Amino acid sequence: MTDLPLDGVRILDLTSVVYGPYATQILGDLGGDVIKIEPPKGDDVRNIMPAPVDGISALFSGLNRNKRSVCLDLKTAEDLAIFRAMISGADMLVHNMRPAKMRRLGLSYDEVAALNPEIIYGDLVGYGQDGPMADQPAYDDVIQGCSGISGCFVTRSGEPDFVPNIIADKTTGVMAVNLLLAALYKREKTGQGAHVEVPMFETMVSFTFVEQMAGRAFSPALGEPGYERVVSPMRKPYKTKDGHICLLAYNDGHWKRFFELIGRHDLASDPAYATMVGRSKHISKVYEIVEKAMATRRTDEWIEALRSVEIACGPVRTLGEVFDDEHLQKVGFFQTITHSTAGDVVFPSPAGRFNGEHLPIRQEPPVLDGHADEVMKQFQVPQNLIDARSKGKEKI
Repeated sequence: MTDLPLDGVRILDLTSVVYGPYATQILGDLGGDVIKIEPPKGDDVRNIMPAPVDGISALFSGLNRNKRSVCLDLKTAEDLAIFRAMISGADMLVHNMRPAKMRRLGLSYDEVAALNPEIIYGDLVGYGQDGPMADQPAYDDVIQGCSGISGCFVTRSGEPDFVPNIIADKTTGVMAVNLLLAALYKREKTGQGAHVEVPMFETMVSFTFVEQMAGRAFSPALGEPGYERVVSPMRKPYKTKDGHICLLAYNDGHWKRFFELIGRHDLASDPAYATMVGRSKHISKVYEIVEKAMATRRTDEWIEALRSVEIACGPVRTLGEVFDDEHLQKVGFFQTITHSTAGDVVFPSPAGRFNGEHLPIRQEPPVLDGHADEVMKQFQVPQNLIDARSKGKEKI
């Protein structure tokens, strides 16, 4: 695929760890020219094991494909001058530093917009900048806790827990991409740049409370927050004779067919079970019936039976078993490239397709500072600044 939607869009990526790099990787997957600006030691996740060679870890690879790397120490006047020189040639600047640090560097939105009025400036922050937590650091575990995600486990089982996934960082990263692309689209129509702020905390509260508002969606409240079906302790993978199965009968038609399938014709006509209103009032009892039924057959038998009546279902797979999934193999989901230093590296395909094709992996996860010369030339950085950077590197 050669005609990618963000072809020619230059993005200065001043992000690290997970939230920011995931967002900018999506922009790179879509064809954006992402320049990852790294400190002298590189992004911290370069060194989170496992890694076949220094600096190209599994996590770094999963967050930094389709990018180029330039090492700049923005604490030095020489490298900061280079970065400022690059701003005029960029379409976006995306960072996940605390804004106070950006202000100290002279890289606030107002200061950057003075250099390039049409730039899209992405503030990927922990908390909204008009609140008391504005300057506090934020990571996935903290945001899972304070956004109510961990509290959902309290409702379900009595103890808080974390989703075993970097869900806050990645969800907020996707939202950041949405907002950055909206700003880019507006600029194409108006010629105006934009300042986009995407706080992790508020984003994850918004994400979590889509369904968890429940009774608090109204004033006066009709009850407590918490979508009963989702937080029910009975909502889980169900044991079968030889493993586990996941299924979701959702509407009245699904449940009628399910009850008939398990031989409970009495429930198919009972308003307490046959209607959405009835089931909503005691969903845990409904799921207890499902649990009891699933224990009577093997997983493959249930999958065949449930799919025959168009009820969504599937097996429970370990992370390792996902690689052997027949559907993923058929669609060519996992892509392998040969990295210049790390050997063969395997990637899950970028989400979605354009015109029936997976988005390509055009650029390997970059070696630290591996593209400095070509990027400096592309952005027309003055030679005297490049020379100063070179001299500075000799002193390190």
